[in-house]
Amino acid sequence: MKLFLIVILAFLLSQSLLAQRDTIFWFVAPDVSLIHEDRPVRFRISTGAEPTTVRISQPAYQPFSPVTVSIPANSTRTHTFQNFQLSQIENSPPNQILNKGFLIESTALVTVYYEVGFSNNIDIFTLKGRNSLGQHFVIPGQNFWRNQVSDSYSSFELIATLDKTIIAIIPNINIVGHQAGDTIKLILNKGQTYSARAISQEAQNTLAGSLVLSNKPIAITLSDDSIFGNTCYDLAGDQLVPIGILGKEYVVQRGELDANENERIFITSVYDNTSIKINGVEMGIPMMAREIKGFETSERNYIKTSEPVYLMQYTGIGCEIGAALIPSINCKGSNQIAFTRSGNDSFFVNLIVKNGGQSQFKLNGSSNLISSNNFSSVPGTNNEWFSAKIAYSTAQIAPESPNIITNENFSFQLGFLDGGRRSGARFGYFSNFSSLFIGDDITLCEGEKRTISPKGDPDAQYTWSDGSTGSFLEVSEPGKYWVKTINNSGCELRDTLEVRINPSNFLDLNKTITVCRGDYATLDAGNHFGFLWNNGFTGRRLNTLVKGNYTVDVTNFNGCVDRGFFEVTLVDPPALNLGQDIIECPDSGLMISSNILDADSYN
Repeated sequence: MKLFLIVILAFLLSQSLLAQRDTIFWFVAPDVSLIHEDRPVRFRISTGAEPTTVRISQPAYQPFSPVTVSIPANSTRTHTFQNFQLSQIENSPPNQILNKGFLIESTALVTVYYEVGFSNNIDIFTLKGRNSLGQHFVIPGQNFWRNQVSDSYSSFELIATLDKTIIAIIPNINIVGHQAGDTIKLILNKGQTYSARAISQEAQNTLAGSLVLSNKPIAITLSDDSIFGNTCYDLAGDQLVPIGILGKEYVVQRGELDANENERIFITSVYDNTSIKINGVEMGIPMMAREIKGFETSERNYIKTSEPVYLMQYTGIGCEIGAALIPSINCKGSNQIAFTRSGNDSFFVNLIVKNGGQSQFKLNGSSNLISSNNFSSVPGTNNEWFSAKIAYSTAQIAPESPNIITNENFSFQLGFLDGGRRSGARFGYFSNFSSLFIGDDITLCEGEKRTISPKGDPDAQYTWSDGSTGSFLEVSEPGKYWVKTINNSGCELRDTLEVRINPSNFLDLNKTITVCRGDYATLDAGNHFGFLWNNGFTGRRLNTLVKGNYTVDVTNFNGCVDRGFFEVTLVDPPALNLGQDIIECPDSGLMISSNILDADSYN
């Protein structure tokens, strides 16, 4: 499990690169084992050099009263939900469209994480701000440990950030309500959520490798509840990032799991023919897209892949396993990170930095507590990258006191291990995750506008393809758009996306349908994705006995909406009269005539 108690000290500099800062965060909470432990739940929010006002809301659930919190500069506030609210917070039941998504808005840059539990099944989920939003995800994870408790499963949770978001899910295993390989199509509005939950608890049946696509930005939470090592079992999860955030180079510092607990990393590929090298050694045949491979970790590990991949590290202390999604190393990281030690148990700090930065660290302003002697070269990097794992006593880092690690000239990655060998361990990364990503290519409907917001360093300088220098760009026309950024570390980056336009007038529905009174009129809106009739019906074909005007708003498979019109008229059936009864002798001829001479058929 992972826990970062972010306490920002008063001497933080406003121009510094902090971890996962943003002003907008979207999040959906997983449904955690009630039997093991699923409460309390809380958001922890930390400010930097500016005071802020934070608003926590559920946009799709009107009965939820938004929470407004004023937070001074260099402070942390915790909002703990009441236990009776848990049914509206955790994303359950699975395979239903729900209204349980959270939007956190701040007037200044903050860091946020969601925390579950008190002692047994504790974990946190680091919110990644705009870095979490995208339209193309492959679900990472592990396939080595099973879910131990009877109500614990592997799952991923989706949240839409805009109305009329079309989502396609292709699970790699059977999930609640669907088979492996099915294409699940959803339409979610802003703040609505969906849970994809595994049916099996076996290790080989986790959801790692599943595919999620959307036409508008979404966020995803990964949860693997109560995974069992050889002795202990714990909740492991994190908020994910889209494939555009991923990298090809990673450094992993081993943690403190017992040898028999099989400390591991798991790589999930995005593209076919993805080769892997660990510490310069080729690791088997290349991976196919959406494949997962696990590797035991040595003390220091340099992972280089031919294509971008997800990398999850599973480590901990003793038998207590935790997990985190690891950021790639190039042009990513932070210049300073604040934290709090939670208790008297063992405490380790893992640091990763480029060569030259080993001697420039300070802990609480002192250069004596992080020495260049703590660092060793990472194999396979030609002495370009160095890492350290440093144990601290309670005298060096006191429990429940604010601490900060800084490196003025080098951005770095930092992970914490905090806990007991049999009582629970906290593990996670809180370094800046993204270098630069302005999003996947966008398909807009005619007349629609979209704001492009780079996912990277909020303090970077921006130059857009139209010459503007703001932190975002509004687009409504087709074409290619690019942005170039330079951050405070001098790292220059560039990203491009293409905007395409789909027509919004795709329907040709303006029909009059006439039926006999008492017969059903069938109104067919055509083969499209979604339907909303003016009487609230949501199917393709509406059957009605009532005359009048009908409208239907149709969403096509591109996510565009057009309106169709029907008029239903009723006519009375003709009064059929064959005349008076006739009595005739057998074998005599008889002709009977209808009084209706213009009927289409007679029977």
